[in-house]
Amino acid sequence: MEVYKLKEMSQPIVRDHKHIIVRAYVANPPREADSLADWCKSVISLVGMKVIGGPIVVYSDMEGNKGHTAVAVLDFSHLSIHVWDEINPALIEFDLFSCKDFDIEIVLQKLKEFELLSYSSLTVDRNDYDEAKRNNSQMIQL
Repeated sequence: MEVYKLKEMSQPIVRDHKHIIVRAYVANPPREADSLADWCKSVISLVGMKVIGGPIVVYSDMEGNKGHTAVAVLDFSHLSIHVWDEINPALIEFDLFSCKDFDIEIVLQKLKEFELLSYSSLTVDRNDYDEAKRNNSQMIQL
């Protein structure tokens, strides 16, 4: 098992937490691990982040769950993408969380490389806990 240790921070933690979640149907899903890893690296670079670990890409050949999953640990958080390529159209679930602001449109443009047919997305502003409470989320203070 690889263990990654972050360098000690000389500056306080940035508290601009943004999370985008995308569910997309595509006509041309990534079918090779290397190409999916390269796509992830491209997204990460375009949004101005750096890879600390990964991307790690695995393929599941389990019936009803066939497809690639890729994850990367970033200097500001994480990226994950799940691709179910045995269904038509293929389904992609994409997730990018960051403590650094980023342009969501970059992510959507990159997904178009897979011949995007339709998508829905959710952006979560994790800075606004009062908003989370209004949306029936449970916040527990310790």
